[in-house]
Amino acid sequence: MKGYFVPNRRNATILFSLVLAGLVAYSAILYYNPKRNGKGIEAFLYKVKIAPTEPFKTKINTEDYKDFNDNYRSVENINTYRQMRNDGAFSVLFGKGLGSKVDLKKKFG
Repeated sequence: MKGYFVPNRRNATILFSLVLAGLVAYSAILYYNPKRNGKGIEAFLYKVKIAPTEPFKTKINTEDYKDFNDNYRSVENINTYRQMRNDGAFSVLFGKGLGSKVDLKKKFG
């Protein structure tokens, strides 16, 4: 990407084209409206469809497998926020390496 963020007409055209292509591709996925229980590429497109909103959902039923699986990043965010809030401002400012130690309160395996 070196050089593509230098402000000139060519670079602006390239970046605008990439953003436009991404928006058109995402709009096509939304129009196709893939279902959660699809097979193969449809299941992948479903995850792409819900990806922009997934980390921001605040009400998740962790006992419901479908809701938990669809909003896993949000569950991680909620639990990380709770742990950081309990550990105080020092851990928020300087970190504690909690990214790999988030307790999801669920057994996997």
